[in-house]
Amino acid sequence: MNNRQNFEVKPLDLYQLEDISISDINLGDYVVANITSVKDDKILLKIGQTDAIMMIDDYDIISRDRMMKSLYSLLNKNIYARVSAINGNTVILERKTVVKQTILFFIQNVGNIFDVTITSIKNYGVFVDIGNGVTSFVHCINLSNSRYYGLDSFFKVGDKIKVKILDYDSRKSFFTLSRKAAYDRVNLPNNHYFLVTVTGYVDKIKCDAFFVEYNPQTIGIVDLNENAEFVPINAGDQIAVFIKRTTDKGFKSRFIHKVI
Repeated sequence: MNNRQNFEVKPLDLYQLEDISISDINLGDYVVANITSVKDDKILLKIGQTDAIMMIDDYDIISRDRMMKSLYSLLNKNIYARVSAINGNTVILERKTVVKQTILFFIQNVGNIFDVTITSIKNYGVFVDIGNGVTSFVHCINLSNSRYYGLDSFFKVGDKIKVKILDYDSRKSFFTLSRKAAYDRVNLPNNHYFLVTVTGYVDKIKCDAFFVEYNPQTIGIVDLNENAEFVPINAGDQIAVFIKRTTDKGFKSRFIHKVI
């Protein structure tokens, strides 16, 4: 299992200082800039208190339509960029170099496993930052073999998850990522206790059993009993269970207690 080690944009050390000036910034520096507005073909930014401009076509390598959708969601947020020129008191930035270097690194590491950060949650999957602000997507079928009662009840924006890079589509500039593939299926022995994570209710009305995962490949069902009568249980909670029976499809278990 590999973690990202080789490539990382190193922003200007002083970018967090509000009084940073043009004299602190050099051509070729990688900086963190805050997007303040999008006007016509330009993105207006701030590096500390220093004004910066980026042409929209220099922001990403994806289509302009996709780019515009993502840009408006990034207003008042920070991005990594590279200093391509300095014009008087204004810094000219471009982000394509950051995107290309990041994508190249991950293309060279297809088949490896990385930690990524969830940036957005939809009914059909989660968007993630694979590194340096480059976004990709994990479809719900690649998240787990278990069933979720709403992805937003289990995952939260900012959560770090492990994914395996399966493929890269150069036409769409998109990676195929899988959380399931980052884990091996484990055959849990019968008559033993294990910690598992609740993913959702088997029946939201009856609430008498839960779907759970030991990991995304190792899943099961927990039957509730008198031990859980007064214990509030939600998706994402860790609980201790007793494995009653294991099959090829998963395990059946009995609730023991909730981990506080």
